[in-house]
Amino acid sequence: MIKYRNNIPKLLENLKKAGKKSVQVGVFNSDVATYAAANEFGVPSKNIPERSFIRMTLNKKEVQEKCRDALEPLFNVNEDPMQALDKVAAILTAEVKRTMTTAEYKPNAPETIKRKGPGKNPLYDTGTLQKSIMAKVV
Repeated sequence: MIKYRNNIPKLLENLKKAGKKSVQVGVFNSDVATYAAANEFGVPSKNIPERSFIRMTLNKKEVQEKCRDALEPLFNVNEDPMQALDKVAAILTAEVKRTMTTAEYKPNAPETIKRKGPGKNPLYDTGTLQKSIMAKVV
């Protein structure tokens, strides 16, 4: 005897549940957000060059593939779609932090080098910016 289960309604329910959600990555701490935006986009009038760490991460093919793979469980009717979105959030948080420490950025200005010391990553001083990176499902 062949037993058939129509999983399409559950699949549609999972996709509908996930479709109302999105994953946001960035700095949600208002005390750090201005500093983060200044580095992400640059502020020419203050001699701060663009040092993208969020957009650069999101544009990486390997990051996009990791996120796509993490979303695959949305099509498994026995999986909770929120777990897949939470996994994407964790991936994005880790990948943005990795980009901040591994990407090559325009060096700091001489006055910044005097304060921070030579050879320092332009996006790292106290670690506050990197610790403020997070992703959330909304």
